[in-house]
Amino acid sequence: MKLIEIFILNRALDGEDIFSLPSFSTIYISDMLISDAKDELVEKGILSDHDSFTDEGARLAKRMSDFKLAKKYVQFEGATFGIIENNIGVLLSGSGLGDYDFMAIDISNSVSQMFELFPFLKQDYESGEVEEMEMEFEDLAIKYDIAEGNSLRIKTADNSQGYITDEVFFESGAKLYLYDSNAKMLKTIDSTGIRLLLEERMAADGRGVN
Repeated sequence: MKLIEIFILNRALDGEDIFSLPSFSTIYISDMLISDAKDELVEKGILSDHDSFTDEGARLAKRMSDFKLAKKYVQFEGATFGIIENNIGVLLSGSGLGDYDFMAIDISNSVSQMFELFPFLKQDYESGEVEEMEMEFEDLAIKYDIAEGNSLRIKTADNSQGYITDEVFFESGAKLYLYDSNAKMLKTIDSTGIRLLLEERMAADGRGVN
């Protein structure tokens, strides 16, 4: 869906902003553009006319509503997960290019899927003694070899506090690291520790901070 189409559907809910999307209060959309967008939504089978949902549209509106009421949000790789209950969520995918979508998902295996998508997380390096140091985020790329294939940045948030955690997991020099962007703290971590922390981040009742 396009952003304007989400704007129109959202007005039928409560009109309040949707987490991770541009604020609707800052967007002016003319009546003509709204009418044209409604025509497209009718063509897509989401609206039956300019004022009524189809069954498919009602299900989409329900997913949007669930996302807005999520207990917490988890972001990584350009996607935002709205965690509704443990193992239940709504995924908001897409970008400003207009390919937004809200999908109901089972997140019970989400951490295992992350480990498959980012194989470096599974590296069984000897943990040894935990190394810890303060460091600015900008200095990470200078001191460590961080690339798309050996790093994962994940953020958690909620509607009331905004972003709570902002963490980067990466591999460098045969070690696994965790960087806490809020505390500006870098430390070594093993694969088991990463899995436990990610499971906490993806849980509806998981703590937002360490």
